[in-house]
Formats: sequence, structure tokens, C-alpha cells
Amino acid sequence: MANKDICLPMTAQISETIVYQNKVRALMSCPLDALFSLGHMQNPFSHASFGLIRGYIGHWEIHHDRLYLTGIYNETDFSTNNLHKLFEGYDERVFAHWYSGTLRMPEGKLLEYLHLGFGSQYERDVVLKVKRGRITGKTVKDNKPCKMQRFLDI
Repeated sequence: MANKDICLPMTAQISETIVYQNKVRALMSCPLDALFSLGHMQNPFSHASFGLIRGYIGHWEIHHDRLYLTGIYNETDFSTNNLHKLFEGYDERVFAHWYSGTLRMPEGKLLEYLHLGFGSQYERDVVLKVKRGRITGKTVKDNKPCKMQRFLDI
């Protein structure tokens, strides 16, 4: 469901990060924004550049098929983890029970750069389906054009 109050960035955005299958990956999704849009708390981070309009980078991990937020770093200070500032009493990780949606993790070579949000295309996308913080499904999307498509483009 689209939220009319969410502003789509007109500049490519810096990704979040996620540890999935013991590998640090780029995350082209912003699960923390779902918490802010629910109205439980405001995004306290202001942005200083158009490449990071949300003002922060979230660090995530999947552990036993559950999504956890492990860090929040302000755009102006990437050395300080602000997790405890949003979630009092939590210094290491928070279960993302508020998030239902998809998590997109690109893999492979960059096929097409788009100067728009997370619009750039890579060879593959690993997409995890999440319901209330729990992983409920996984798909791998192959984004490489098929040989027939390349023939038709000539």
C-alpha cells in the first residue's frame, strides 16, 4: 500500500546494510521508515545531502529467520551507533516486529544505473518477504536480459 506522504528521492540513495547468510550486503529497503510512518516515533535524523534524504543508515541482520536492527548511524557521524537513542535499553539489536514487506538485496554487476532512489539494476536481486519481522519467503530475481531480448533490441 502506497503512502502519499512518503517522498520519493530524485537522487540515488545510499543503501542500508544487512548481514544475511554470514555476508554483509547492501539493502535496498528501509524497514525503519515503516516504524516512522506508523506514527510511533518521528525520524530524529535530518539530512545534509540529497544522497541520504532519510538522514541515517540502518544496519540490519537476519538471525534465525528474524529481522533485527543492529545499528543506526547519523549521516553526520557514522562512528556513533544511535540505536539506544531510538530504543532505550537496547544497545545491541532490536527485533523489527513492526516491519512487514520485502527486503531487496542486489547481487552481481551493476547493469543499469538510475539516479533515482534504489532504482539501479544489478544482475540479481535476492528478495526476502517479511511479516512482522519474520522471514516468510525468499525469491531470487534474475535481472540480466535474455539473449532473445538482446536480439530484439538490435
